[in-house]
Amino acid sequence: MNTASLSLEQTPPLSVPLRFFLTAPLFGLLASLLLLYEGTDLLSNRWHPATLAFTHLLTLGFITMVMFGAMLQLLPVLVGCSVPRPILVSTILHIFLSLGTLSLASGFVTGKAWLMNVALILLGLSFIGFIIVINYALIRVKWRNSIMTAMHFALSALAVNAVLGIGLGGILFGGLGFILPLPAVLIHLHFTWGLIGWIGLLVMGIAYQVVPMFQITPQYPPLLTRWLVPLIFILLLIWTVLDILAHLN
Repeated sequence: MNTASLSLEQTPPLSVPLRFFLTAPLFGLLASLLLLYEGTDLLSNRWHPATLAFTHLLTLGFITMVMFGAMLQLLPVLVGCSVPRPILVSTILHIFLSLGTLSLASGFVTGKAWLMNVALILLGLSFIGFIIVINYALIRVKWRNSIMTAMHFALSALAVNAVLGIGLGGILFGGLGFILPLPAVLIHLHFTWGLIGWIGLLVMGIAYQVVPMFQITPQYPPLLTRWLVPLIFILLLIWTVLDILAHLN
C-alpha cells in the first residue's frame, strides 16, 4: 500500500469527521420512517412534497453530511493542508447543515414558507462556509495535483448546485417566480449538478488516490487524471447553457 504521499501527521481530531458520520445514519433513519409513514404515495410522484423531503433527507442529510466529514478529514491527509480551527469549523458547519436539512424536509412536508426560508439561510451558510474553508486551505498549498484539481471543480459544482437550490426554494416558497421563470429546467440542472458535479467529481478525485492505494492497482493514467474532471465540468457548463437557451426559445 502506497502511503508515501500521505500527510498522516496532519490528520485532524477524530471528532471533526465523526460528528458528520454519526449524524448521517440518523437522517437515513428519518428518510426510512418518512417512507414507511407515507407508503406508496411517496414513490408515485416525484413532485410529491414528501418525496422531495425524502430525497433531500438522503442527499443532504446522508450523502452531503458524509462528504463534508470525509473532506474535512481527508483534505489534510491527501493534500497536506490543514483546515483552520478544525473543531470549531466542523461544529458550525455540522449545526448549519443538520438544522438546515431538518428545516428543509419539514418545509416540504408541512408547506410552511418560514421553515423553507430558515432552511435556505442555514443551508446557504453551511455551503458558503464549507466552500470558503476548503478553498482557503487549498490555495495555501504551493503545489498542485489531480486530487486538488478535482476538489476545486467539485466545490465549484457545489456552489452552482447551491445557487440552483436556493433559487428553486425562492420560486416555491418566496414568490420569486417572476424573477426566475424556469423552474422545470432549474430542477433538472439542480439534480445534475448535485449528482454528477458535486458528488461525482469529488468521488472521482478521491479515487485517484484511494483506489490504487487500497486495491493495490497501478496509478491511473496521467492523461485521465489531468483532463477527465475538467472535461466533465466543461461539458456540464455547456449542457447547462444549451438547456437554458432551449427553454427560453
